[in-house]
Amino acid sequence: MSTLEIILTFLSTVLGSANIIQLITVRSLKKKAQADATAEMDKVLINRINFLDERITKLEKQVCFRTDCEKRM
Repeated sequence: MSTLEIILTFLSTVLGSANIIQLITVRSLKKKAQADATAEMDKVLINRINFLDERITKLEKQVCFRTDCEKRM
């Protein structure tokens, strides 16, 4: 093999492995971004559930289901 063939073989190997590493990095960044987005959506959903729970609890305190209740509005 000539020197040029050795250099080209080495160069193509290095560039090929760099491309594979780049694909792996892009995939991991994509998965991380998806996980962050899912975490934010879960946080919004949990906040909404907590808000509705507090609202229902407040309304249940205002409403009395007994017929002789003095707190009934």
